Amino acid sequence: MGAVPAGQGATPRRVFLECTSTYASRYNTGIQRAVRNLINASAAVKTPPCTAVIYNGRYLEPIGSLAVERAHATRRASRASLIDVLRWMFHRVRSGIVRILPSESMRNAMFSQRLEYALRRCVYAVQNLRRWAISFRTAVHPPTDFRRGDVLVLLDSTWNVDLSRELSRAKAAGVEIWAVVNDLIPLQHPDLAPEGSPVVFDYWLRRTVPYLHGLLGISRSVADATRAHLLTSGIVNQPPRVEYFYLGAGFEIENQERDPGTLTAVDAAFRDATGGVYLTVGTIEPRKGHSLMLDAFDALWSRGTDARLVIFGRLGWRSDALAQRIRAHPEYTRRLLWFDAGSDIELSLVGDGATAGS
Repeated sequence: MGAVPAGQGATPRRVFLECTSTYASRYNTGIQRAVRNLINASAAVKTPPCTAVIYNGRYLEPIGSLAVERAHATRRASRASLIDVLRWMFHRVRSGIVRILPSESMRNAMFSQRLEYALRRCVYAVQNLRRWAISFRTAVHPPTDFRRGDVLVLLDSTWNVDLSRELSRAKAAGVEIWAVVNDLIPLQHPDLAPEGSPVVFDYWLRRTVPYLHGLLGISRSVADATRAHLLTSGIVNQPPRVEYFYLGAGFEIENQERDPGTLTAVDAAFRDATGGVYLTVGTIEPRKGHSLMLDAFDALWSRGTDARLVIFGRLGWRSDALAQRIRAHPEYTRRLLWFDAGSDIELSLVGDGATAGS
């Protein structure tokens, strides 16, 4: 990321890691799990010192760390929030309208990215307004004191907040700003992405890239795809640097509390299993292939195979019909198990006992 400015009066480099979305998130999957582990591991780094920062609705403020996952918090995250309920209602209403008025133009309008984007922006606006209001009622730290030579890494999913003003302040102070890109699925495969996210992601790139010193893909393929998109999209005349790093793997479970039901739930996955237990890990979404996998196990079960399928991951987007299929399946809770709010402890235990996984 460049060298520390040389010369008299140079100050030690500091690294600030932005984690706003994960700090406020109810979930500990995907990006949230990676961000939480990276933030907490960075606390042990002394040179350069690393500090987690969040956007409180007015400015970026430093925080101590991200809370270690708690089993009871994971359970609460599985309960439907108001946003989840509104999302479910929207899908029901939209399906009803398309069924009553089955014209091609109506279907195109109801499933348009623009409509989904508008609804997503409304949700983000409410979240950001709440964040802004809370910042006046609680004790917050003063704004991060950026100085020349510092590095700010947008580690989290920042497309739901507009950080332009803070990025401008950091850049004016001489800070190197980098943004992490986990994938370009919303742009490359919009039909597999969360509703409205292709437009949200494009807007995020257009407002953020001009402030950046560079972007960091989580793999070489993501970096290559990002570089190619920047060259062809016209977002900037001269694209910034694009590098990559690898997330690694591992569980931070030593300090996590054990839910009394954890061992019972895990034991249910393996009790009297004679045909092997197969584990799939990841948010349930179209590109993960859960439906095809369930088709395959239906075929195995119809032949008398005692194989078990364990699905470990929360319900994501465009998968409500699949969730209903799983919960109504005759093998559900027997040879088909779904940990929709599993903790890292449960994942570690299930992974240790699984015959194979994906």
